[in-house]
Amino acid sequence: MGVIINQAMRFKGRVSFIFHDPAKFIDGLRLDEYIKNMYESINREAAGISDPWQRERVKREKATVLDSILGFCVVRQARYDNVTCTVGRTQIIKALANKTPTATYMEYSALGTGSGTPAVSDTTLSTELARKTFSLISQSDNTAEFRSFYTTDDANGTLTEIGHFMDDATGAADSGTLFNHAAISETKTSSLTLTTIFNLTANNG
Repeated sequence: MGVIINQAMRFKGRVSFIFHDPAKFIDGLRLDEYIKNMYESINREAAGISDPWQRERVKREKATVLDSILGFCVVRQARYDNVTCTVGRTQIIKALANKTPTATYMEYSALGTGSGTPAVSDTTLSTELARKTFSLISQSDNTAEFRSFYTTDDANGTLTEIGHFMDDATGAADSGTLFNHAAISETKTSSLTLTTIFNLTANNG
């Protein structure tokens, strides 16, 4: 006689927005270049570490140090809950069941200006404005963190939505599989940089 075990998995995600003012940064240094170079340095160092646990620990610790360095440049922070979309959850189940496609890793964050209310049935943002590959991805147990950095030239305007894309996503708008979607209320200008941090936790029930 077989035994059937029902196990529910719930994905809980929050997206943080951190705006920095380059004018408050160290004289003679461009904030855009500094942040990009720091993330590149963290990824290079992590890539040289063979032990997976140590590699992820270093990424998390270095990211915390970077946040501390940039603390005096912060002009605004906000946090938003999201909905996990059905198409994204389906791809994860396919990967667990060894079905195709199996490239379920997250690749891009995207910001938009649409007016729709995020729903689990969404497959794209309402109106995508800009997207970025992740600057840094780290993982600890059942939690993952995905960071994206938008320079002073990126995604300027009134922002009303954010989503994260997986599978065969490219730099083109609406490409890939939408994992999550959140309604936001932010204004980004060319006088500010923006870091988005998506924290995802998988729990039972």
